[in-house]
Amino acid sequence: MVQKSKHQDEPIDIIFMDAQMTHVHGPEAAATIREMGYVGVIVAVSGNIMDEDVARYKKCGADLYLTKPLDLDKVEEVVTGMHPELTNEI
Repeated sequence: MVQKSKHQDEPIDIIFMDAQMTHVHGPEAAATIREMGYVGVIVAVSGNIMDEDVARYKKCGADLYLTKPLDLDKVEEVVTGMHPELTNEI
């Protein structure tokens, strides 16, 4: 999907990346997406709030880290860009 969007006029603005997916974990997927040239926002989503989890996502290219259960107000702020200090959360 990311590769396809690079060659169309419909770029992906934001990706919400779950930490634990079936075939690949979120940090690895985030790193792969960055290697593909994606420059948009990657938001890591996890139930883990340990500092090492946040650091691992940051190292792999995530811009933000939101914990589950998701706070819909924070999700809205991320999507609308109305709360710029959230970008410093990681």
